[in-house]
Amino acid sequence: VIINMQIDSISLIIAACVSLALGVACILRNFRDRLCAYFALICTLLFFHDVGSFFHTIDSNPFDLAARVHTVLTLMLAPALMLFLRQLLTARALKVSNSVTILLWASPAAIAFLILLMSFDLYSRIALLLDHVIHISFVVPAFIWLRNLKKSEKELRLSRERLRLRFSFLAGVMTTFFFITDAVGFSGILSFSLPA
Repeated sequence: VIINMQIDSISLIIAACVSLALGVACILRNFRDRLCAYFALICTLLFFHDVGSFFHTIDSNPFDLAARVHTVLTLMLAPALMLFLRQLLTARALKVSNSVTILLWASPAAIAFLILLMSFDLYSRIALLLDHVIHISFVVPAFIWLRNLKKSEKELRLSRERLRLRFSFLAGVMTTFFFITDAVGFSGILSFSLPA
């Protein structure tokens, strides 16, 4: 158990450092560009998410402050991704689906509801389950992202731009797959012990 915790902690530290470095590099390249700003926002949220996850591995109590901040940050990633996607498609004069707009409008309400729920005693009983549900439900914005990329690829005429979106789509599929496996792994749903 100690070895697993150390491996998880090290991977979270590396992920946090990479996210921070990417965000800073993007801002230094062009801090006035909205696309760079939204990407830096995603990197910043990922940085604090991984830092929160790191402290959560040290103290696995789901009711402490680090666990609550970690859950809220996970929910905040969805609108940040949609802002970045909308700016990415708008910059290429491509259509943005209504699902992106709906998620952008629904996210603040969901975040406010989650923060309000944390002030009630009920939250302490469903905190762990709610954290798992929020992580697994992250596939919804991921699916919206992938669907928009696939549709936009068909709208483009330049083969170079279509190739970029195609690679982005394939990278998104791989990232979503690894995210699901990591989320399931951290949740402990498939935890088992090897025979001695």
